[in-house]
Amino acid sequence: MKTLLISLFVLCQFVIQAQPRKDTVAILFIGNSYTYFNNLPAVVKTIAERSGQPTYTDMAVIGGASLKRHWEDTDQVAFKKLRSRHWDFVVMQDQSQLGLKTPGPATKHWIAQPDTFYRYARLWCQEIRKQQAIPCFTITWARAYDPSAQALLTSAYTTIAQQTKARLIPAGELWQRFLTIFKQIPLHQGDGSHPSQAGSFLTALAVLQSIFPNTKLKIGKPIMGLPVSTDGKLVDVSTQVRRAGQPSYTMYSSFNEVVLIGLSKQEQEKLLMISRQTGAIEHNLLKSNTILPGNLTFHE
Repeated sequence: MKTLLISLFVLCQFVIQAQPRKDTVAILFIGNSYTYFNNLPAVVKTIAERSGQPTYTDMAVIGGASLKRHWEDTDQVAFKKLRSRHWDFVVMQDQSQLGLKTPGPATKHWIAQPDTFYRYARLWCQEIRKQQAIPCFTITWARAYDPSAQALLTSAYTTIAQQTKARLIPAGELWQRFLTIFKQIPLHQGDGSHPSQAGSFLTALAVLQSIFPNTKLKIGKPIMGLPVSTDGKLVDVSTQVRRAGQPSYTMYSSFNEVVLIGLSKQEQEKLLMISRQTGAIEHNLLKSNTILPGNLTFHE
């Protein structure tokens, strides 16, 4: 009998420890390669928890996917994740050119008319609110060869955030400001589109500054974790990993993890400094008129 009681006590302790703390904030990311490159959700979770904020993150991602594709996905991965538990925030981003079917030349802006983006963004906001979560849109960044396209992306995301009263995370705007000041730290991969470690780190800081505006973020150390495949599954690595479009990873053999963010403390501090503008940029954008300058247009 005594042995049974001890076993039950140990089991109860295990169940209690397995339960998330009541102050744990749960964040779901719905997106594509801009989210799973460098495992953005893991970076957000690590920084938050190092800063004293218990956080749970997960993602529903498909390479190159738009919000429309997630909505129409026959496997309903994003829907299943959204309904699997209580989420406090759901962070969304559309395809890098808002679903443009035929990419334009690498010499000028080329972003799709955002009507389809707006339609499915509204549908997702409605679904997210049904689950008692707060919808958030991450403004994505212009490609390295075409910084003028940032105004188009910012306008599209700001417009839908205003219409749906969603939270707006101005990552792309922060990227543009950072690149103006610190040209020696690249935010893009060599393809000029996907985020480098610094790009993912700045995006993670933008998410954190928006969701936890009163938390002092603690940075400086490398961030370890597992890379993510194109379908959002963690990749358990035991040898050096090389994937198309991504740099080789540095192994951390004890846990089969890699260095997701290996930036120096000085580099991280520069990114943190720019990220502190998140709240002011978000506020100003949501209060602004999003009419574009006459020389910028969307494309079919």
